[in-house]
Amino acid sequence: MITENKQLLFTVKDMKGEKLMSNFSDLDMLYDYEKDTSAAAAGYMTFSTKASDPDLITRYMQLAHEAGKVSEQTRKLIIKNGGIA
Repeated sequence: MITENKQLLFTVKDMKGEKLMSNFSDLDMLYDYEKDTSAAAAGYMTFSTKASDPDLITRYMQLAHEAGKVSEQTRKLIIKNGGIA
């Protein structure tokens, strides 16, 4: 499940505490997550076209469908947070 948090910022630091990357906002993280879920949906769909076992095809199609639903939820959160999806 995806939840909303308007004040979330991450700074990645190394073991010495030195900053490695810039800050990521909620919107940045949502864009990245949406990209990953869309890629997963496309990948599962592609796998389903390459499989020959009907049970495996069905499973890949189910996974593609679920990844697509998560991607849709993420796009709604992006829009809700003022982004463009």
